[in-house]
Amino acid sequence: MENTQYAALDLGHPGTSLGDQDVLSGNAIKDGRKAGQGGGSCQVMHLDGDKPTLQCVLTMELERGSVTMQSLWTRGENPLDMAITVRFWDIAAPNERARAEIIR
Repeated sequence: MENTQYAALDLGHPGTSLGDQDVLSGNAIKDGRKAGQGGGSCQVMHLDGDKPTLQCVLTMELERGSVTMQSLWTRGENPLDMAITVRFWDIAAPNERARAEIIR
């Protein structure tokens, strides 16, 4: 995803605290061109010293459906592996099919 908008919301106590959020939106890019758009947020769910754990949810609207990804992430650790939920429209006929490619 190519970010086009981003905001860090410092909610509650000054500095990193429960409930703080990173909010973003942007474009899905495939082969150098825009293939969709979407956004999401990461919210601080747990504090362990200077390493907050965030719950991140991202949704991308694509031409043939939408993809939602969710994960817990400790800030500063890479990569951010996310579970994927896919929603397709019109999957009701024997000739329609869904395909997902997982790259690891």
